[in-house]
Amino acid sequence: EYDSDDNIVNQCNFDSSIRAVTPRKSGFIIGTKDGEIYYLKRFNKSPKRIVKGHFDGELWGLDTDSNNPDYFATSGEDNRYMLWHAPSHKFLAEGIISNKKGRRSKNPKASTTSTQPAWKCARACAFSPDSKHLAIGTNIGNLVIVDLKTMKTVVEHDLNDYSKRKVTNQKGNWIQTMKYSADGKILAVGTHGSVIVLCDVNKNYKPIKKVLDAHNAGITHLDFSKDGKSIRSNCLAYELLFHKIDNNKLSHSKHDASSSK
Repeated sequence: EYDSDDNIVNQCNFDSSIRAVTPRKSGFIIGTKDGEIYYLKRFNKSPKRIVKGHFDGELWGLDTDSNNPDYFATSGEDNRYMLWHAPSHKFLAEGIISNKKGRRSKNPKASTTSTQPAWKCARACAFSPDSKHLAIGTNIGNLVIVDLKTMKTVVEHDLNDYSKRKVTNQKGNWIQTMKYSADGKILAVGTHGSVIVLCDVNKNYKPIKKVLDAHNAGITHLDFSKDGKSIRSNCLAYELLFHKIDNNKLSHSKHDASSSK
């Protein structure tokens, strides 16, 4: 803010560049590059944020907390995952998907308008049944597990090596869907490598080498039965398949050709 002699009498700093300013009788409405809108009173150095959201690329990842459906999480292609309270429409917290440095590929496997590299973009997320972890699937095929208490990454696995596709470079088998079993012991991850990878939660989310590979295209949706003994899944080849899950030995899980059971 300037006085009549063009001297700065007050200023306020924002974390992101300002894209729009609208003066009001009682202050200013300010919009930033990061999709935020603030209300700033004159001579007030602490602006009030009234809108928060994802701001770069597409937004695909969304899941509700099974313990409290009033809360949900989103994961986007802006290197952000966010926690929200649905009844109040309020943003609660956010975290960074990856701090890894690098440039965005000119031809990413997952087509996107985001300016971020693929390992900083995510199209799937899932709450663990105990609400302690958030699983995130990236556009480069990495599984990222976040501790929701600290908002820090606790483990990360590259699932590209489990792909069914026979190509020279297996990178870029992006993850579009994932679900926990009701008891929280298994995380099933569907990749665009045309496979479902079962991860043992109690063993630091260790991926099981023997994958469910009956699909003929990238996995788009999957879910567990209530007892955790079955998975049904869809893929880009318009297949609806069913799989038997061996909870005692995950490597014995297999495709179930009979949909009547």
